[in-house]
Amino acid sequence: MISPLLKNAMEMFEHAIEHYMADGDRDRKLTVLHCDQAIELIIKDKVRDSGASVFLKNGQTITYYDAIKLLEDKGLKIPEKPNLELMHDQRNVIQHKGAQVSQSDAEFYVQMSFDFIKRFMKEELNQNIENMINNQYLEIFNVKTAVLPISQNISEYPDISTMLMHSREFEVLAYMYLESKGQNTQQVFPISKLIQKLRTSGIKINVEDKYKIVHFFSLRNKIAHTDYVPTELEIKLLTRAIRKVNMKIKIKLGITDE
Repeated sequence: MISPLLKNAMEMFEHAIEHYMADGDRDRKLTVLHCDQAIELIIKDKVRDSGASVFLKNGQTITYYDAIKLLEDKGLKIPEKPNLELMHDQRNVIQHKGAQVSQSDAEFYVQMSFDFIKRFMKEELNQNIENMINNQYLEIFNVKTAVLPISQNISEYPDISTMLMHSREFEVLAYMYLESKGQNTQQVFPISKLIQKLRTSGIKINVEDKYKIVHFFSLRNKIAHTDYVPTELEIKLLTRAIRKVNMKIKIKLGITDE
């Protein structure tokens, strides 16, 4: 028997794919929102399957993070956790700030979600995703280069995973900072223009770091759309610049890493 939670999760994921294929500004935001909700329901279904309740005494359900912690406390390992948390953070920014989602980010999140759902359902819930969503939606994942080839084995490339997290953090922090300065953040800017807006709004970014960050995002997009695997040194040289700028923005926003 398939639980109502799992059925709802699959409906949400199908909706995410529909919006992903439509590829409008609004659709890309809904892609992330529905992917995140589908994964949250699947994780909570595993909580239920493990014998624990997903409901609190007040009738509300446990949170996304509480559900993951509960499973981890039971010894279940989720290697995709960094990327799942990255998407959940992006979901929160979309939900509360109305942030836009780039095409490359939508591609990354929908592929990452598919890979996680396929693995998790098979290994933890004894279900096959191919039997639960429409075949037409599966076709976009059956073409190796359709979305993000490297994401299928992202856990095997920790440097790339870290790179993706830093790039996403930069974009989220940049738009948060610009919004705090009263600027319109509904438009998605090219990276070079986004950097220039940060520089004119009080974030000190020297010319060398500017070009490194632009190169950083160029490399990220190359990884996202091809089978190219960069060297560890190549990633580290570029990551240093973006981490430095991320820290500057955090200090301006009063954000700590504690």
